[in-house]
Amino acid sequence: MKKLSFSILLLMTYTGFSQTLEKKWNYMVDKSNSYNSHKIIRTEELNGMWSSVQDSLMMMRVRVKNEQNKVNIQNVEIARLNEKIKASNEKMNVIGQERDDANNRASSNVTYILALWIALAFVGLVCAVLYFLFQKSNSLTKQKTHDYEQLHKSFEDYKTGKLEVERKLKREIQTYMNTVEEMKTRRV
Repeated sequence: MKKLSFSILLLMTYTGFSQTLEKKWNYMVDKSNSYNSHKIIRTEELNGMWSSVQDSLMMMRVRVKNEQNKVNIQNVEIARLNEKIKASNEKMNVIGQERDDANNRASSNVTYILALWIALAFVGLVCAVLYFLFQKSNSLTKQKTHDYEQLHKSFEDYKTGKLEVERKLKREIQTYMNTVEEMKTRRV
């Protein structure tokens, strides 16, 4: 009930007269009587002014209190939103860390795959070089083997020819020796 009468009084103070304190003060000073260059203000008017000032102060206090309540509510909301932002930032940091880890794994996978392909290419190159060296040495070996076989064959032919010549010579020598022996035996 007290709040209701207070609210009505505030409403009347602000809307019923629709005058500001300054207008009321000026009105009161203008209506006051003068005596020996002093203004005489009636007590009722001064009490009315005092009442208006107190009402205005009370209304301002209510406004300040309402505004303070709004500020408090907004501070609570700001704190709640800051917590949400903090939680969101933490989630973003976790997601960013996971993304960075995934990128690192992907880059390490890429590095691994690249290193594997480089190693395979190197092994392939070494195999190709070894294959060409083998082909070269194999063809050289075949040629040398062929040359050796031809030389061996010609040597065998030469040897066989020389053996025949030697046999012929031995036969001839033997024949001459036999003839000499026969001649020695005939002479005797």
